[in-house]
Amino acid sequence: MLTINAVYISMLHSQDIMVNTNRFFSRIYFKVRPQCHPFTGKKIRWTKEAYGEFKRRVKRLTGRSWRVSMSHRLDKLNAYLRGWMGYFGISQYYRPFQKLDSWIRRRLRMCLWKQWRYTRTKVRELMKLGTDRKTAIDTARSRKGPWRLSRTLATQTGMTNQWFAQLGLYNVKEHWCKIHYPDSPWTSR
Repeated sequence: MLTINAVYISMLHSQDIMVNTNRFFSRIYFKVRPQCHPFTGKKIRWTKEAYGEFKRRVKRLTGRSWRVSMSHRLDKLNAYLRGWMGYFGISQYYRPFQKLDSWIRRRLRMCLWKQWRYTRTKVRELMKLGTDRKTAIDTARSRKGPWRLSRTLATQTGMTNQWFAQLGLYNVKEHWCKIHYPDSPWTSR
């Protein structure tokens, strides 16, 4: 039986133990926060350590110097994101999910930019994705770094959110909404 105030863990020989939630959840990267409104109870959130570990793992999976194909990178990243959402999907903290999604897509844009390497390849690939020729040339000739250029007009018009969805990128925000609002018309795509 799981409640917010106390957690009962069944042990061997069917003995029940009551555990303090703050200590129990902090060991498994959750915090129980009091809600601002007195009648609604408490909220479950992940800890700063869990968030830091998530960002560290995603940075490792989307590193610029990891020389693998984009499909392999997406497979590994999707496996990690699915597992992470399976564990942290019960968190009632919505605000960072949108930022996480955009941050992950920006990391992938940076990886592709680094992978294309030469100016002519960058121009050709951006134009294939639908970017205007002049914008593609100006961006490809820029001396800025891959992280900075991953947020330009050329990369965002070419490598759109829909394009990443077609590649099969796992959308963290959309799946959080499916977990918490299963009957909503916005999550039933």
